[in-house]
Amino acid sequence: MSEKSRKQMADKQAGLKTKAKEARNPNQEFIDSIYRMPNEPESYAFPAQAFKQSMVGSCRLIDGIKMTEARILFFVFGESSPEWVRITADKPIMRTDTVTIGQGTTDLRYRPQFDNWSAELVISFLENAIGHEDIRRLLLMSGAHVGIGEWRAEKSGNTFGSFEIVSFEEIV
Repeated sequence: MSEKSRKQMADKQAGLKTKAKEARNPNQEFIDSIYRMPNEPESYAFPAQAFKQSMVGSCRLIDGIKMTEARILFFVFGESSPEWVRITADKPIMRTDTVTIGQGTTDLRYRPQFDNWSAELVISFLENAIGHEDIRRLLLMSGAHVGIGEWRAEKSGNTFGSFEIVSFEEIV
């Protein structure tokens, strides 16, 4: 959520008068919606938590692993920060999506679309409770059937945010 949106919410909750809506700037909204590595404005990123949530969501598709247990059985870490996973990708293009917001109202969102993207995930897990192959299966299912980001397969039924495993290594 942008700083501007947070301030507008706080002002509204504080009972302050709100000013008329400003004209939207789609290009700026698109730029503001791109996650970046901390202190690296030219590097793209995505929240590590999104990958974990995708894996936890895929537990619905796998017998024997409960979502409530999975939340504490493994953790996804970012490359240089625990919050962000570096995304290597072609330059994003701006996509315009029609979204439904509260009570059937529609609006436009301007989002980045990354083609040919990749990420390296570091996942730690409790080996006595969940196995190496279980983690691999969760990643496979989350990449193919849940996805990450807006309009991911889990939410929209399309392939945005889908991913596949290119290599899977156990590092001790």
